[in-house]
Amino acid sequence: MRNIFMFLAAMLFYSVSGFAQARLIQGRVTDDHGQPAAFASIQIKKSRRGVNADQDGKFSIEAKTGDVLIVSGTGFVSREVSIGDGNTLNVTVSRKSSSMTEVVVTALGQTEAKAKIGYATQTFNTAAINKNGVTGVLDGLEGKIAGAEISNTGGPGSSTKVVLRSYGVISGGDNQPLYVVDGVPMSDAIFQGSTNGSDGADYGNGMNNINPNDIESVTVLKGTAAASLYGSLAKNGAIMITTKRGHAGKLKVEYSGSLDFSTAGKLPTYQDQFGTGWGGVAVLDENGSWGPAFDGKVRGWGSIVDGQQLTKPYVAIKDPLRQFYTTGHEFNNTIALSGGTEANRFYFSYGNVSSNGILPMNGNTQQRNTFSFRTNSNYGRFSFNSSINYVGQTLKVPNTGQGTSAGGGV
Repeated sequence: MRNIFMFLAAMLFYSVSGFAQARLIQGRVTDDHGQPAAFASIQIKKSRRGVNADQDGKFSIEAKTGDVLIVSGTGFVSREVSIGDGNTLNVTVSRKSSSMTEVVVTALGQTEAKAKIGYATQTFNTAAINKNGVTGVLDGLEGKIAGAEISNTGGPGSSTKVVLRSYGVISGGDNQPLYVVDGVPMSDAIFQGSTNGSDGADYGNGMNNINPNDIESVTVLKGTAAASLYGSLAKNGAIMITTKRGHAGKLKVEYSGSLDFSTAGKLPTYQDQFGTGWGGVAVLDENGSWGPAFDGKVRGWGSIVDGQQLTKPYVAIKDPLRQFYTTGHEFNNTIALSGGTEANRFYFSYGNVSSNGILPMNGNTQQRNTFSFRTNSNYGRFSFNSSINYVGQTLKVPNTGQGTSAGGGV
């Protein structure tokens, strides 16, 4: 009996001793490019104990020297790492090359393997969006999303319409998708007040006020299945926008700039056989083009002032619209600063857009200044994120259509 008690006492001693050696291990999981492996799984081998990393790849786990951690995650190759004598552990995992393991951001802090979700998606990084130096994020996606209709009315600061997988609403609503910026849902209805002004003037939509150079990635969730995450607001699909954040390390300075020139593309072809008027009769104050046939004779034209009228040969003006439009230009510049420590990181950017369209006499201009400041802080198991954005914009836009009592359109 005495031997049994001694054996139990020895087992209890070794158990307590082994437990006392366990300590808190803090670390971070990153990929081959130094980017955080968000929500990676850290499991102690031959044990049921494990934790998940946060969105920045940081984790804390109770373990002792000699334990083996199994680090894995969606889209990453699993890796085993042994615990040494230190209290910190940084692990680098490799991304899987197969497209079937591509990770899709479906909501704030939520990712899913692309092969497992039940609806079509497409993801674009900042390089794909800003390849052509666009001033609006939606313009950067034009022609790149399968099954999407993206159209712009033209001109600096004009609005952009997005329809995913054709029209689903005939009346009593719109067909615009739901926009989600850093996890915050923003219905297109929020920006309706800024889309159209009086007399057909287009002042753009709110999503185009976001500086494209501040965007890390854009994920497009197509179809009504995306509504399961955000309800009826996403019945027409959803566009997930993730902005850039600072990363630990030395101060990083980035600059992006572009200069674009624009001219009128395809113009309508007008008849050149008849002048102003209707039914073969000249009418000076009408805009019809079915007056007398052009004959090349010198005739009066324009309004009669003080009993006098200007004269010139009665011939057609060749390519009048081409002579009306000018060459537009657009300057787009952004400078960004980022850096910080593992505990506190920041990102700051300033963007400027100066655009003058193809209308003469500065008839369509845009001046936009954007400031963005974001911080990410970690204190133990707590994470604090902040985001401040400012947009100041001045637009000069033309009236369109037939005009009103206030004046005619272009």
